[in-house]
Amino acid sequence: MTEHRSVHAIVLAAGGSTRLQTPKQLLSWRGQPLIRRVVETALASPCERTIVVLGAHADRVRPVIADLPVIVVENHHWQDGKASSI
Repeated sequence: MTEHRSVHAIVLAAGGSTRLQTPKQLLSWRGQPLIRRVVETALASPCERTIVVLGAHADRVRPVIADLPVIVVENHHWQDGKASSI
């Protein structure tokens, strides 16, 4: 019997970008916001699902990917670091 295992992509985008002082997720990269580019790349992979973890600036970042077929999760404890998003 062949076992089927699902592989999912998780995009960690909850950080506050405190050193940059502007949301890194919204920086333009080749004409698109960075978060959109990363999510579209994940969607183009063979992964079954793409999960995006937002935190700081979620209200500004969410609309940028709202039309994409992803699962968006909000980490309300993003200040606790990357591990809290995982």
